[in-house]
Amino acid sequence: EVVDRPQLPDGRPATFWAITDDTNELVEVDTLSGEVLGRYGGWGEPDAECAAADDCTPPRITDVEIGADGRLWVSDCCDAAGSSTFIVEPGAQFDPESTPRIDGRSASVSPNGQLVAVVVGEDKIEIRETGNEPDQPPLTTYDLPEDPNTAPAFFGPVAWFDDTTLVLTGTVETSSLLLLDISDAANPTVVGEPSGGVLPFVGSAVRSDGTVVVAAFAIDFDKPGNGSVMGWAYEVDPSTGIGERIDDVDLAGVELPENFSDLDYDASGNHLITGSRTGEVTWSGAGESGTLGEGFIAVAW
Repeated sequence: EVVDRPQLPDGRPATFWAITDDTNELVEVDTLSGEVLGRYGGWGEPDAECAAADDCTPPRITDVEIGADGRLWVSDCCDAAGSSTFIVEPGAQFDPESTPRIDGRSASVSPNGQLVAVVVGEDKIEIRETGNEPDQPPLTTYDLPEDPNTAPAFFGPVAWFDDTTLVLTGTVETSSLLLLDISDAANPTVVGEPSGGVLPFVGSAVRSDGTVVVAAFAIDFDKPGNGSVMGWAYEVDPSTGIGERIDDVDLAGVELPENFSDLDYDASGNHLITGSRTGEVTWSGAGESGTLGEGFIAVAW
């Protein structure tokens, strides 16, 4: 069932969801004030054994997706089961011990709310019906071809172009953009390399006019500290795969935040929210823009 979320007079969602950069918690944030309205849990502090080990990286939640029914799809990295996506009911707390989960990361829910796609491992996309129980098999899968001339090294984030077509982004050796019709999951269309084939994608979203917006990053070794991550965006025509890099301005004529990496459109496809590795959250749309808050590593609305 599709849930109507409260909106501001300008059409933006009244709240957004995020993951805090200090406590690694799932939170709901007021769009106007940037105030955290509710805290919904996380993995918590690592156990004593992991904390004492030099080679132990405690699991953390890494991204969040909102379904049309109000459920949250929260991905982590990396617990004993590998990356998982947890299905958090509206108003419920995230609990890694009891919250239902499926395999995979970077969850993306179709516009009609009926399907969810996740990246499993580095080389598989699973598409599931959101109404099914987590232990039921996926509706369909797409495995990355082994031919390096036609496939990226592994999958980056995914987004829905429409209710039956996925936008797949590859990363590392080949920054490919692929369109996948779920009725023919074995044969995606490779539409191009909008970043020139060298910049790995870290985010993707689809605007209301069908333009695919992908975020890529590169290491800027000229910056102090050697290795500051720079975020770049590309507007992509899905019919041709041709991407135009947005160097100085984003879709609303606003400068992109430094180190931006995460991006998401609201249900209308008109309002873009962006997160950054510095913790800053911004928005743009309909010729307007602004800062929403600071201290968050992943965002969605």
